[in-house]
Amino acid sequence: MRNCLLIGATVAIAALLSTAARAAIIADWTFETSAPSGSGQSIGPISPEVGSGTASGFHISSSTAYSNPTGNGSVESFSADHWGSGDYFQFRVSTANYLDILVSWDQTRSPTGPGSFKLQYSTDGSLFTAFTTYSVQSNATVNGGVWNATTRIPNYTFTYNLSAVSAVENQSAVY
Repeated sequence: MRNCLLIGATVAIAALLSTAARAAIIADWTFETSAPSGSGQSIGPISPEVGSGTASGFHISSSTAYSNPTGNGSVESFSADHWGSGDYFQFRVSTANYLDILVSWDQTRSPTGPGSFKLQYSTDGSLFTAFTTYSVQSNATVNGGVWNATTRIPNYTFTYNLSAVSAVENQSAVY
């Protein structure tokens, strides 16, 4: 695939319940039963396997193919080709009654796919705030250039603690 990005194994959004100090998974996408497929500028909504929320994607190119190849140590993933400036994957959940939000996912890319990304958040779906930027390694850099999708590679797992961002706590919708 050309300019391919994989989000796979699991995309989990977890938090502490505001009424008790115990962790809970708000939503978890494994893309096993919610297998993304199709083509065009957008895809979604895609429901999580655990919890509630929606995943979606948007690309400038109408030639974009969305698929679910083997991910980082997983059977499925959320993948798209034809990446360009302004393209994104988006996940929406309710954090009502939740505090200390934590976001975790696995991500890799093809040798021609984009390597720089931003994690952003919003409570209205239109005005986004950048939380951090991060880099994604090409899957061709693993094991001497041989990608073994059945082995989970720690360098492809990203976890960000948003507990200092009160704006995403106890909200009906967080993107």
